[in-house]
Amino acid sequence: MNGTIETGGACPLSIGFDHVAKHTRRDLVDWGVKLRAACPVAHTEAHGGFWLVSRHEDIVRIASDVGTFVSKHGVTVPPLNSPVPLVPAQSDAPLHSHYRSALSPFLTAPAVRKHEAKIRRIVSEALDPIVDKGGGDAVADFAAKIPTRVMAAVFGFNDEDAYKFDNQFREVIEAAAGDDGGRQAIAVEAFLSFLRHKLAEGRADSGGENIVSAILRYERDGKTFGEAESLGLLWSTAGGAVETTKQAIVHSIYNLGVNPDVRRRLIEDPLLIQPAVEEVLRLDAPVFGIARRVAKDVRVGDAEMKAGDTVLLVYGWANRDDRVFQYPSDIVLTRRPNRHLAFGYGPHHCVGVHLARMEIQIAMEQVLQRIPDYYLVDPSIDPRVRGGLTWSFDRLPIALP
Repeated sequence: MNGTIETGGACPLSIGFDHVAKHTRRDLVDWGVKLRAACPVAHTEAHGGFWLVSRHEDIVRIASDVGTFVSKHGVTVPPLNSPVPLVPAQSDAPLHSHYRSALSPFLTAPAVRKHEAKIRRIVSEALDPIVDKGGGDAVADFAAKIPTRVMAAVFGFNDEDAYKFDNQFREVIEAAAGDDGGRQAIAVEAFLSFLRHKLAEGRADSGGENIVSAILRYERDGKTFGEAESLGLLWSTAGGAVETTKQAIVHSIYNLGVNPDVRRRLIEDPLLIQPAVEEVLRLDAPVFGIARRVAKDVRVGDAEMKAGDTVLLVYGWANRDDRVFQYPSDIVLTRRPNRHLAFGYGPHHCVGVHLARMEIQIAMEQVLQRIPDYYLVDPSIDPRVRGGLTWSFDRLPIALP
């Protein structure tokens, strides 16, 4: 691990840790283990300074206290400088429920089940080239092709626009991780231009039954969404639907690739795939951490937080908290309950949870059915925290014997 933590030292610790720096998987996990033991609420000077919270119980408390820990100032470290409000993620009550209510009818469990047949077809078509060629990149050649098309069905985009959305959104994330302001400005403007075009199409199709049309028609207590709010809803909601689900599918392929005994059990008993999905989400939550701003002075553990401080709730560490999860680094198919935080906690719990779970489970089912003996070409490839938020693989080559 880069740096050491003395368990007998004072807490809160001040450390030089930067979650978006290049870490190996083992290094990043070890930081969480050490901090939970020595100082579960530590402080780092990276990115202007912020608090790191690593224990499950502290994160649950903070995520539930939306009056003290607010989202409207941004949910990433470093901040994603967006020209539109990234709602509902970057909003607080009562606006938060106002925004979510426009989306929720399309993302309930019954609404999502209506898309199951199409999702199965999308996954099958994405897997076909891997089968035909005897392998490929689990990211670009498989996982990236699933949530883009699923999102298209729910949001009212065609497939071509879904892929364009994915490519442009990824460029925004990559640009945000660097120091090139020019690249960031170009990426953001290109993405906004695309979203404005989709809103214009939605206005022309006033009878559409999709999320774009619902955003445009929405009215509650005489309130409608302005242009910036509509753009922000599309940006954050569709972006979440694509990038995080794509990475969850890749993480499932990775985890089954390095756990052959688990893979064998799932092949023998497909009913275990559902709990396997939850365990993969726990071990490798696609959202590694989420930021909050302190609205008023508060004490968490040994940390005295001041109004204006930034706090990073590190889901990726809390999901391996041995106070909550026995054998936290293992896939335990009998884990009940599984109180992982991969979809967040409290009012900001992911609105698209049912859609994401269905996509991940169907992808895992078909991989195990059609290429059960695949292997990872390079198991040493590590994901990284991208855009201050997403636990992502750039590539993960797989092959068939």
